[in-house]
Amino acid sequence: KGCYGQPYLEITAKASIHDETELRQHFWHENFLKYLKGPDDPNYIVIRCKPQKIRLINHPESDGPYTLTLT
Repeated sequence: KGCYGQPYLEITAKASIHDETELRQHFWHENFLKYLKGPDDPNYIVIRCKPQKIRLINHPESDGPYTLTLT
């Protein structure tokens, strides 16, 4: 049947890039070795996304989009 008309979330966020060794070690997973050399690879960074607005769209119990604004 596909996804058309199904409920979904739309998230607006502010992203920040972090390359601190401690964070890179913390979030490292061995599956990343398919793409990166290791947690010290200069191409490996951590991106933090802080949500600013979340919208629930096409929910059957809602008359329209429901927006939650975060500060």
